[in-house]
Amino acid sequence: MEIDMRFSWGGVRRLFFWLVGFELVLLLAYLSESAVGSGVWTVERLLDLDGEQSVAAWFSVVQLAAIGVLFLIKALTARPEDGVPRWFLVLGCGGFFFLSMDEHLELHETITKIMIQFDWMPRFSGDHGVWVFFYLGAGLLLLLVSIRPVKTLWCQYNYSFLLMAAGAGVFLLGAVVLEILAYEFLADEPLFYYVLEVAAEEFMEMLGATSILCGAAFYVLEAEARPITANDVDTVPGLLLETA
Repeated sequence: MEIDMRFSWGGVRRLFFWLVGFELVLLLAYLSESAVGSGVWTVERLLDLDGEQSVAAWFSVVQLAAIGVLFLIKALTARPEDGVPRWFLVLGCGGFFFLSMDEHLELHETITKIMIQFDWMPRFSGDHGVWVFFYLGAGLLLLLVSIRPVKTLWCQYNYSFLLMAAGAGVFLLGAVVLEILAYEFLADEPLFYYVLEVAAEEFMEMLGATSILCGAAFYVLEAEARPITANDVDTVPGLLLETA
């Protein structure tokens, strides 16, 4: 098996700004359509940041899957010198593939619909957000078992780690915190507030995912730039990267 890819530090930086620019276009298109109203159902559906059949939803699915692919590539090319265990990379790959699938199939909403019938389940106003407790619990558990690899990322790949960590923070702020605020405080508010909340929430999710994606790409570049030992020559798939 051979993986042959070419990307550079400069290319990843340019990709970051291109992706953020595209996200700003989606944001402005949603706000403009919400303010003016096109009157065309297809246009409303495609531009709706909160819709599951929109350009933004497709973009998020692709972004999250791309992060999973980067972790998969690094898992396939992992070496002892990298310091990060292969199981952690596989875990990251599976986690982002799951989030991509969730974005497309609305698995978190399905969890809420299934579990809402149990009175003992914690929830937010209007019987919303049961999924939050499942996802946060799973996330904390995964973080506990991953403390050592995370510490290694922080110590050996500081720049990449900070970019991914910042992205994760922004993503969670949008996907969880703003979602909870909407459940608790915006149910009876005018449509204007709902539109602003959706715009902030979805933009932060996309921006956070972009930061994680580029941070993961920088991590692959950093790890592959480390010297290859004689034992690795015949066992590591070829991943061609430019460091300049």
